[in-house]
Amino acid sequence: MHDAPRWKRALLAAVTALRRVTTRLPHRALAWLCYPIALGAWLAFVLPYRWLSRFQQTRRVARTLPLTQYAQYPFGVLLNDQFDRFSAPLERRCSSDQLRTWLEQAHLEEITVRPHWGWVAHGRKSAQTSGGEPKVILGSTRERSPLSDPPASLGSPQAWTERMKEPSQCAE
Repeated sequence: MHDAPRWKRALLAAVTALRRVTTRLPHRALAWLCYPIALGAWLAFVLPYRWLSRFQQTRRVARTLPLTQYAQYPFGVLLNDQFDRFSAPLERRCSSDQLRTWLEQAHLEEITVRPHWGWVAHGRKSAQTSGGEPKVILGSTRERSPLSDPPASLGSPQAWTERMKEPSQCAE
């Protein structure tokens, strides 16, 4: 985002600074804090986008606003996403070059990476691997999906579900 407009960089810097505090808050307190944050974002960005995008003369301005994707969803989606944004203890940002490299390493073709409040990346999976064999896409070249038989190391679905309820082992 080093080449983004100053106001976008300032907004991201404010979010990053706020996260230094919010990631340490109890989740119940953060949930309450997310209401005014989400309401402010809704009033400052989503509602103006909805209004400005109605008119041909102001659509270009509307598209420059952040959080425009929330215009098609109810307020609760924005609220939930703010909780996710401000509660995650880890955040890693990457450059467009890093993202392009990851997609290339995944052997994708026709890669495009463009900025939009983060990066939007697309790539097409090639029909064949480098060895000339067809790629497996959710079981399209086999009778069963590779996801239909989870590895034995996961144990039963019930055991896996119970493990997911345990506290995270991530370092804070």
